[in-house]
Amino acid sequence: MLDIPLLLTVSGTGTISGSCNTTACMAPGSITSTNLPVVKAVVSPFTNTSNAPQTVIVYAVVHNAAGQTVSYSTGTLNNVPAGGSATSYEVLFGLAPGTYSVTVFATSTSGTAVSTSSTVSVTV
Repeated sequence: MLDIPLLLTVSGTGTISGSCNTTACMAPGSITSTNLPVVKAVVSPFTNTSNAPQTVIVYAVVHNAAGQTVSYSTGTLNNVPAGGSATSYEVLFGLAPGTYSVTVFATSTSGTAVSTSSTVSVTV
């Protein structure tokens, strides 16, 4: 039991350390595809444009020529420092030969979008 009541005062404005809740937190770089030894992958560089370290989930959503979602893959960028950059590789499994449109974006670990989306064409 405390003899003195607790008082918390918050002043100022800005982003709370460790959180960012807008699509301006992580800026996507040039999204490309690559051939890994046995599979195709999407290479997704991001720059942390917020003022605090960020851990984000990167999604690569795969669409066929008809625009249908046929697959998705995720990657994690852990503790990217403010102003820093990191690259995620999203592996594309089980796709039939063909050309696909892959949309890449990042979310916070709680599911809030923290980047805009970018799209790349991938041929398997």
